[in-house]
Amino acid sequence: MPTAATPLFARLRHVSYKVVLAALIGGISLSLALSLWVAQQVDKQVEARFEQISTRHIERIRGRLELYVYGLKGIRGIFSEAPEAITPERFQTYLNSHNHVREFPGVTTWAFAERIPAQELPREHLAQHQISHYIRLDGQTDPNAGQEAWVLRLAESTTQQEGIIGLDLASEPLRQQTAYQSMQTGLPALSPLLPLVSKSTSNTKTGFLLMLPVYYRDLAHSSNVSGWVIAAIDGDHLFNFLRDDKALNTSLTLSISDITDAENLLYSNLPSTANVGQKREQRLRLPHAQQPQHIETIQFGGRTWQVSISANPAFYSGADRWLPPMTLAIGALLSLIMAGALGFSSSLRRDAEEKTRTVSSSLRDRETLLESTIASMDDWVFVLDPDGRVMDCHEPPHSNTWQPREDFLNKPLASALPVAAHADLSNALNEVRTHRHASFEFSLHRTQHSRQFVARLSSRREGDGALLGATMIARDVSREREQARDLLVSEQKFRLLFAEAPLAILLTQENHYTDANPAALKLFGLPNSASLQHANIDVLSPLTQPDGQPSESGIRHIMQQAIAAGPQHREWMFRRLSNGELFPAELHLSAIELHGEPYFLAMVTNLSSQKQNEQILIQARDAAEAASHEKSEFLATMSHEIRTPMNGVLGMAQLMASSPLNSEQRDQLNTILQSGHSLLAIINDILDFSKIEAGKLSFEEVPFDLQIAIDETCELLLPAIRQKDLSLTVKLDPTAPFHVIGDPGRFRQVLLNYLSNAIKFTQQGGIEVSLTTRERGRGATLFELSVADTGTGIGIDPDKQSALFEKFTHVDTNRDHRFGGTGLGLAICKALVERMGGKVSMASAPGSGSTFRATFWLTLDPDAGHQTLPAIVPSLRGAPVLVIDGSTTNRELLVKGLAKGGLAVYGAGSVAEALLAVQRQSPRFVLLDAELPDGDADALITALRAEPALGAAVLILLSSRLDSSDQAFCRSHGIAAYLPKPARLGWIISAMNILATNEHDGLVTRHTLSHHHSRGNPLLTLRKGIRVLLVEDNAINLKVAARMLERMGCHVDMAGNGLEALAMAAQLPYDVIMMDVQMPEMDGISATRELRSRGFSDIPIIALTANSRDEDKQACRAAGMSDFLSKPIRYEDLHTCLSRWI
Repeated sequence: MPTAATPLFARLRHVSYKVVLAALIGGISLSLALSLWVAQQVDKQVEARFEQISTRHIERIRGRLELYVYGLKGIRGIFSEAPEAITPERFQTYLNSHNHVREFPGVTTWAFAERIPAQELPREHLAQHQISHYIRLDGQTDPNAGQEAWVLRLAESTTQQEGIIGLDLASEPLRQQTAYQSMQTGLPALSPLLPLVSKSTSNTKTGFLLMLPVYYRDLAHSSNVSGWVIAAIDGDHLFNFLRDDKALNTSLTLSISDITDAENLLYSNLPSTANVGQKREQRLRLPHAQQPQHIETIQFGGRTWQVSISANPAFYSGADRWLPPMTLAIGALLSLIMAGALGFSSSLRRDAEEKTRTVSSSLRDRETLLESTIASMDDWVFVLDPDGRVMDCHEPPHSNTWQPREDFLNKPLASALPVAAHADLSNALNEVRTHRHASFEFSLHRTQHSRQFVARLSSRREGDGALLGATMIARDVSREREQARDLLVSEQKFRLLFAEAPLAILLTQENHYTDANPAALKLFGLPNSASLQHANIDVLSPLTQPDGQPSESGIRHIMQQAIAAGPQHREWMFRRLSNGELFPAELHLSAIELHGEPYFLAMVTNLSSQKQNEQILIQARDAAEAASHEKSEFLATMSHEIRTPMNGVLGMAQLMASSPLNSEQRDQLNTILQSGHSLLAIINDILDFSKIEAGKLSFEEVPFDLQIAIDETCELLLPAIRQKDLSLTVKLDPTAPFHVIGDPGRFRQVLLNYLSNAIKFTQQGGIEVSLTTRERGRGATLFELSVADTGTGIGIDPDKQSALFEKFTHVDTNRDHRFGGTGLGLAICKALVERMGGKVSMASAPGSGSTFRATFWLTLDPDAGHQTLPAIVPSLRGAPVLVIDGSTTNRELLVKGLAKGGLAVYGAGSVAEALLAVQRQSPRFVLLDAELPDGDADALITALRAEPALGAAVLILLSSRLDSSDQAFCRSHGIAAYLPKPARLGWIISAMNILATNEHDGLVTRHTLSHHHSRGNPLLTLRKGIRVLLVEDNAINLKVAARMLERMGCHVDMAGNGLEALAMAAQLPYDVIMMDVQMPEMDGISATRELRSRGFSDIPIIALTANSRDEDKQACRAAGMSDFLSKPIRYEDLHTCLSRWI
């Protein structure tokens, strides 16, 4: 071996074999880790590529489904105006304008299914479109009663697989469910996989139906759906674009399942799952643990599809699998080289490191200790040289009271101090030259508030005692001194408030009192606070509280609550020490800290005077309630006494009305009925106002139609309006929701009062009723009802309007008594409207009429259907009707309402528009307004008769002014029907039915409709043989009720009191018992209880009473009565009540 190599080998012998071995193992481990990391990166690249490709394929599936929706929306566009006008030729022309086979692959048929209402026969409706067959899949020939038909009226096949025209989608559950979902949501709806129906039964395919609703005139609402546009998608062809993708089928496994109801496989590119539609018994297995898989759901058309994609072995063929082993080999080689170099270099550094290790360790420990100590300090630390220049500085965290640290370095500290502190700093530096420590104070004024600092200096010296400089620590003591001052001020304020407070304040610790203010000494009869100090905490309370709780344990419990939950409020019974008197008080107890110790602050308010006042108020309330009860009882008694004879008057008058009478006798009888009902209305007003004052007015919550309620109320007052030759106009917001939930009786009561006042105080001109919406919330709407007399009525001065809604109020006593009235009507309206969440108002001026308004909230009826109208005769279905009305609102209401009834309605607002409308389409009926903006009815009828296109159209005149000359006008101009405005839709349809069936000769009027409705049945009857036990002590009422029941065909037995009723009920079986409530010997309540206790539980017992209060009705039901009739009894109400139970 050469001599030069000897020192090298000698040095290597001293090298630590452990270090070399560790380096070698570390290098190989690092190489192994690096190779694993490279392998992970390769896998991540594979997974990223897999996710990218999977996402792309899923988006392709979504795009294919959205493509069909795009096609349906394009087809729906041709149905937006008039779906019934789309013919097969026009439908085919549109489809031929696009290459649907290329643009929408997989669609076998495009179709339109029409929604046929339940009242129409599908076969007759299809016949109008030259479709001779009607097909159902449930085996029935026709739909069930009340069921709509959803029939394929148009269909165009893109392949040889033709759809069947006339197929009813509602006859098969899956198709019906898909169509209903689309109608309710307004969105596309996709059916589950189902057999596609076609004319050819030899080659039945499975697929999907995609449906989109079509709205009448584009008004998007479920009730306005006229049909559906439908795409029939072949289940096999739908996924052809996936089957044709060779790259997909080679490297990936893809399956699509419908998991909406149960997991149903729709498509898979595995050969073993070629049969689409079969249930999957188990999921696909991954070929190995690392195989990536992507599962995602697609929400479309109300269905949930799950797409599962996994990688095949071929997917990994392009991966860089050679990189990890190559990385490991190179790393191992480098590790061997590095281990040798490390062993050689470590021997060279070992000697130097050994020499410096001891010194470095000591310095490092001291430096770490010093740095951690300084870093934890909240003070400024300055390292100064002997001249006071800053060599280093520590800035405390979160400090903004001085300048930044960088501004101190290498500068004299005096430059950062106020001028007043320069001398103190110089003295401190001189002092540390001879002593070790010095201190001084200074203030900074760099912010809005001055900061106070205390500075302490310590000298720094070398080992031989030579001065190196000083270390100064500056502490901000501003907060400490402010807190000390604030604490002193707070304690002074507390003492002042404690002494001067008018409330009694006690200061206590856990077991005894420590102090009391002068108000407390006076309240508890103590001479001074010393007499209370160290007394037990229960000394100011009786042994027990009024509820039986011991006072001491109760006070301790309140103390615990004050500590845990904050200040406590209690009503507490205290004891006055001077005389032992007990008094109630309000106790407010808070836990506080005073001089660093826990205390309790108790504030006591004497409630003796308040309790006395409360007792006085309770007595006054009881007296007022007693007086109100006595008033209510008096009104109820008077009501009963008046209603009893009125029952005889009105009952006999009703029976007489069905008898043969001449015109004079019938006029006199009508006068009796009107006067009786007027008196009854006054009684009801008084009782209603009594209920309002007592807060017992009840409200119903039932569904009703605002439009019908307004029409019926206006119809009730039409005779009075015609008698004064006034016009009546009704304006309803066409966008308002009329189907609401509320009290229809109270609504009619408000409108009836407003209308009655308008008729009463309007001598000429007209009256206008309007209903609009002011605001809409969640499920409720704020309506505004207004009644205005637009003629020259009697106006009201503004200074008198505010009092008009008060009880028993008349604007002008002499004038208003000429018109009559109790002065309660508007006051009742105000109370009713306020109970409905609204308010009343009015606007008027002398000589210009008045407008009365009422706003109120009503809940929308969620189950509201279409307005109930008379069914049109079959020959009128789809008949064209022309509405001519100058008011846009009235015209739109008539057009939309009659269209819902099954008529083809169009409108015109003037003479010119009417002539053009007749030329475009010949109507079968013409509804003509008597007042038009550009001509009168005479001119319009003459112009219409001259138009050849009018043909044999039937004219119906609508007029707001009805007089005897109008009928002569109608006969002379060939008008078939004459109806008042506002015209109810039911009247118009009934008139059309009569005219279409020739059931009446001559002019059809509203009286004709009433007569036609009641023809052959002037009085309502019941089935024969019904046995009724009538219990009544008043002979007149007994006679009236018996006559009514006999007219209905009942067999009536009569009893004079409850005892007789018990005996007769035990002898004969009765179908129903009519029981008066107030009778001698035994009243109706007691008799009903006795009957129920004897086992007569199945016999309906109906109460007959002149008392109409809610408590009377509750008492009857509590006794076991089945129903309730208030006197005077109306024949119709009696018949309705009995019909419910027999």
